[in-house]
Amino acid sequence: MQLPPQYAHLSKSGERGGEINIVTDQDNKAKIIVFFTSVGKFKGEPNYTAWMYRLDTETSIENHIFGVKNLTYYIWLLDSFKINQNWFWVDVIED
Repeated sequence: MQLPPQYAHLSKSGERGGEINIVTDQDNKAKIIVFFTSVGKFKGEPNYTAWMYRLDTETSIENHIFGVKNLTYYIWLLDSFKINQNWFWVDVIED
């Protein structure tokens, strides 16, 4: 999802920046919103850091990290910090 221009600085993803990802359940109900702080490559592999906001505190960030992109390969959660009940910071590398 592309944020409006006045909020584009809140996420570094996408060609123009300002793209966020919304992870949904099987009923298309939003579970997690992902704001990217950096997107790049580490040793040739795609990686990113992001703020993740979970709408339901029962939703596991680790179980939904795979929903951040449409992936056909492995993801390594290098680090994560729980800020409060809803906000997390994650550092991820795709392999």
